[in-house]
Amino acid sequence: VVEMDLILPQYLGVSTAVIDNVIFCHQEESLWPMSDSSTLKKKFDEIFEAQKYTKAIKNIRDIGKEKKQELNEYKIHEQNAKIDKDRAKKAEKRSS
Repeated sequence: VVEMDLILPQYLGVSTAVIDNVIFCHQEESLWPMSDSSTLKKKFDEIFEAQKYTKAIKNIRDIGKEKKQELNEYKIHEQNAKIDKDRAKKAEKRSS
């Protein structure tokens, strides 16, 4: 049975939630589309794997924040390098 749970989604090309809630849904549970909104939302989240998308979006936002912070640090380093370069040019002119 465990092997079927792993093999079936691969061969059918659908998630386990689709198999459980749509394809092989028990007759007593077949009216879930008519259920209350919170139960319906949970079923749709399972079927469309909403958690994966939510995690991916969170990861993208986190990476964006990190890269923005790195960019700000590089801008500060760039400004400091320009100041050092200007000071070096002035010092060179004075020593010539």
